[in-house]
Amino acid sequence: MISVMHCSACRYELQGLGVGTCPECGRPFDPGNPGTFASDLFNQQRKPLFVAAALLLVLLAASGLYAWFSVLPGEFILIVLPGVPGLLAFVGGIFLRRTTPSFGVAAIAATPGLIWALLFYSLAAHMYQSLGGWPASIGNGGFSISLTLHADLAGFWMTGCLLVLLGPWPIGLAMCVGIRRWRGAVIHFGVFAIAFALAVALMLLAPNPFLDWWWD
Repeated sequence: MISVMHCSACRYELQGLGVGTCPECGRPFDPGNPGTFASDLFNQQRKPLFVAAALLLVLLAASGLYAWFSVLPGEFILIVLPGVPGLLAFVGGIFLRRTTPSFGVAAIAATPGLIWALLFYSLAAHMYQSLGGWPASIGNGGFSISLTLHADLAGFWMTGCLLVLLGPWPIGLAMCVGIRRWRGAVIHFGVFAIAFALAVALMLLAPNPFLDWWWD
């Protein structure tokens, strides 16, 4: 039973009002559709999100510590740099969001990180199959055209994700925090950054010769 009904954008109390728009910010709502307003029921739905945040914290901390003690500075930086602000955005988004996050939007936000992991490991498989082993030197010497293109694509994708995280990501996050109607997107900014950090963490499972070639 819904005991409290608030606007999901500005938290104006809507109890007793019929179908229409929020008198405070103009956001449309329908008392018969719980997805169009905030209620105390969402507090119950937050628990799985906090459990997910705790799990993500453990995964990021474990992978970051492993990279640190394994003396892998590249992986450590690329786990911590997006992982810490991403986790903060994710947890902050749980408090700021007044409705259940969309799984579809979260999946889209995680897609760039997933693509990076696929590109990295598909490149490893392609390289090993094409060369019959791992490169004996740095660079693309002896690579086929397709392998060179594959390596370039992986490098460009990783660089693109990093540029987004260093530029548009913090700007967009700040805008979403500052604009009430956009605050529901904060949690998805967290998903984007965390997904990339976890994709980098998966690099720790790659064979050392391939990792050495990648960073060289």
